[in-house]
Amino acid sequence: MRTNDREIPAEAKDAIAEGKLIQAIKITREKTGLSLKESKERIEAYLETDAVLKEKYLAHLQAKGLSQESVLRIAIIGFVAIIGYLIFFR
Repeated sequence: MRTNDREIPAEAKDAIAEGKLIQAIKITREKTGLSLKESKERIEAYLETDAVLKEKYLAHLQAKGLSQESVLRIAIIGFVAIIGYLIFFR
């Protein structure tokens, strides 16, 4: 059964609404079997199509004093660290 290429798991939507983008990517990866990069891209694409969820996510970040850009930078650094670890220590 093929799901919509833009759809993400409900648990990932909940994580995004709570401001937990990295957790949403992790959940998407686990539930769909996509790669880390594909999961990240799927989450980002979904946020662009769901204005209500994106607004909840941004409001949660703003309440924490963060911007979307700073969170994405942190996520990218985390992904690079994970990929580096997998490449060099596996």
